Amino acid sequence: LNTRMVNFIHQHGLVDRPLPQLPKLVWIGTEQNIAGLADLLEGYVGLIDLWAPWCPPCRKSFPFLRDLQQRHGETGLRVVGLTRLYGYYEDEETRIDDTPPDQELELIEAFAASHQLTWPVGVAAADGTLFATLGVAGLPNFILVDRQGVVRATFRGETAPVKRQIEELAIKLLQH
Repeated sequence: LNTRMVNFIHQHGLVDRPLPQLPKLVWIGTEQNIAGLADLLEGYVGLIDLWAPWCPPCRKSFPFLRDLQQRHGETGLRVVGLTRLYGYYEDEETRIDDTPPDQELELIEAFAASHQLTWPVGVAAADGTLFATLGVAGLPNFILVDRQGVVRATFRGETAPVKRQIEELAIKLLQH
């Protein structure tokens, strides 16, 4: 099996199980003193957005996530972004090869601010462990976690049907 298929199968194995232990993350944005993702999501319905600055569909999903957080945040929805270092930086305007980790982290932080990511963003090392642990086979990728920290669904893409499914399930989870 190729790596994408193995990751796809792995991600579907996450459903109805507690969110797995993740590698160390550096947090940027609104909350920098975060012990870990599980602590951040404790008691919340969590929508984890796995993205990259170079990914156009990821950038296209940000307004949806911002709107979802604004409409459902007070009832217990928490959006959290996760990305990783790549050893280079690319967004819609810039490409910088051989980017040192500190510089790439600064560029990701500036990217998050310029794209109005108003939720915490965790950044993992370039080794790919974060995406492998979560079975990410493509971006954007979303993981919906209930208030007890159990993964309830995974989604890939930013199409209207995916957005509708995310919101419908999030609302159901918020009611419990």
